Amino acid sequence: MDAKPLDNRIEETLSRSSLNAQDQSLWRDRLSVASEKYLNLFIDLFSKAPELLPQATQTLKDKVAAGDSLEKWMAIAKREYQELRDVLQSNKE
Repeated sequence: MDAKPLDNRIEETLSRSSLNAQDQSLWRDRLSVASEKYLNLFIDLFSKAPELLPQATQTLKDKVAAGDSLEKWMAIAKREYQELRDVLQSNKE
């Protein structure tokens, strides 16, 4: 495990991403209330696969916009499920 503080590692991950300042700020706001376990997961995943961060950002925005709409949440869950299946399938090939 990297000896740098989590905050520094998150900043490095975000600064190396292709996200604009507004999207980076969205992540900072969300991560500011996340558990240490989730922070480590974020760093581990997106520092190794930064190309996944824009799609994850769009999904995060969609979830924020969904509010309390069960229909919107179900559509997001369905899309995430399909995306995960596609990734797993491409890794098998």
